[in-house]
Parts: sequence; C-alpha cells; structure tokens
Amino acid sequence: MSVPTVARWAPPTVEMLTALLHAMRDWEPFDSDAMLDDIAAVLDDYTPTEYEVDEQAPRLRGHLVRLSNLAIASRIDERDERVAVLVARAARSAVLQRPAIAAGPSVMSGRWPGR
Repeated sequence: MSVPTVARWAPPTVEMLTALLHAMRDWEPFDSDAMLDDIAAVLDDYTPTEYEVDEQAPRLRGHLVRLSNLAIASRIDERDERVAVLVARAARSAVLQRPAIAAGPSVMSGRWPGR
C-alpha cells in the first residue's frame, strides 16, 4: 500500500509577491451595467468605426476575463457543465492567455494551489 505524499510548501518568492501585488492593483470590480452597455454598443445597428472597435475590444475582453474569474472563484464551473464548457473555451482563447501568477488563482488553473 502506497502512502500519498504532499509537496513541501515553499514560501512565495519576491517575484510572485510582486506579480500578485500588481494584479491586485490592476483589479477592477465587475460592473454588469458597463458590460451590458458595451455589448449593446457592439450589437447596435450602428457600425462602429475602426477607432471605436479598438476602444471596445479591450473592454469586452476585460468583461470576459472578469466573468470567467467569477465563475471559477465561485466554483460554478464545477456545478454547471455549461459554465465549465464556456470557461474552458475562454481559457483556450487568446484573450485569456496571460502570464499566470503562481501565488494565486489563475484563469488557466482556476484554483488556488492546494485547493
């Protein structure tokens, strides 16, 4: 009979803490009204100019990241298969391919280490 082993905990490095600090400083709360306004602007009958598209795309990407992070943090993706599929699809997209912070949850792994 084999005994499972647990990886030894190592304190976070300065780089990990710095990355976490920057992520926390860059954090923006989810604003559903702003998201719906941005979606309405894109789906409107009016065709946006190239400049407007360049402004709207990062905002829509930000909404997608926040929605995915909310689904992962609340573990809804574990309870609802449709949400899990959408989160996985978002994680595969180029939108969410950003460096993961090893000290915290990432969109790619979706969990704090050890959780």
